[in-house]
Amino acid sequence: MSDYMQGDPDGVSSAIPFSDDEKEKETGEDLLAEDSPTASPEERITRQKKRSERIKTLLDDGKQSKAEVSRLKEEQAALRNELAELRGRVNQPQVAPPTDGKSRWDRELDAVYEMQTEAYNSAQAEIKAGTWTDERQRHYEKIAREVESRKTRIHTEQALEGERFRQRQESARQVWVNKYPEVYRDPRAHQYAEATFKRRLALGEPETADLVDDVMQETLTTFKLGPKKAPSASDKARMSGVPSSGGGGSSSSPGGIKMTPEFRRMAIAAYSELPEAEAIKKWVNTTGKRLREKKLL
Repeated sequence: MSDYMQGDPDGVSSAIPFSDDEKEKETGEDLLAEDSPTASPEERITRQKKRSERIKTLLDDGKQSKAEVSRLKEEQAALRNELAELRGRVNQPQVAPPTDGKSRWDRELDAVYEMQTEAYNSAQAEIKAGTWTDERQRHYEKIAREVESRKTRIHTEQALEGERFRQRQESARQVWVNKYPEVYRDPRAHQYAEATFKRRLALGEPETADLVDDVMQETLTTFKLGPKKAPSASDKARMSGVPSSGGGGSSSSPGGIKMTPEFRRMAIAAYSELPEAEAIKKWVNTTGKRLREKKLL
């Protein structure tokens, strides 16, 4: 006997063939078919209800499908419009910037002058043709006033823009003037800083505040500008020739003279008319200096 007839001892099968519980399903075609001539009134009523429910279901499904189709059509239309807009942007010809070297103001003035020339030529043509009337005169007077108005506006806007640019430049410059006044007070230093700045820009360095600071610091160092430190005691002694200690006869300072008792007596004797400290200072700056130059001290 076959395995099927032996049953399903492992419980693998999930359906029972030929089950009495399986119900027959009526298709849409069965519901829409004509009633049997031998059907009872109850069967006809039941079948009519089922037919109505089936038709209603079909109609509802149709409405939903129609709404879905409409929504999809709207989405497709929106996508087509978006794609068309994107294609227009991509395919739009790029307008190259003018290469005639003229400013925006010059180009606007050229357009105004062209308008003025065309109006003049048209007026002359009408006069020659004999069609000149008071109305046409008022027409060309209106054009003339518009031409002058446009010229005035363009010149005014150009002047205001130039003034605004100058003010921005001056404000930016004043920041550096306040920060490095020594460079701006010295014409040679300022010229050097400007030339150095342009040279470094030409070498490819970006125009930044750090570059300006670097150039200014280089200029200060090159021209020995900027605030100077107060001289120390040793600097004062080296410049005056007097020992920094200013005291005992055996003290000395770097680069100065070691004032032994003998040198002190020589200085006081040489300049007896002066106080002792001034006599020593004068001797150091005269006799002592000559002795240092001859490397005798």
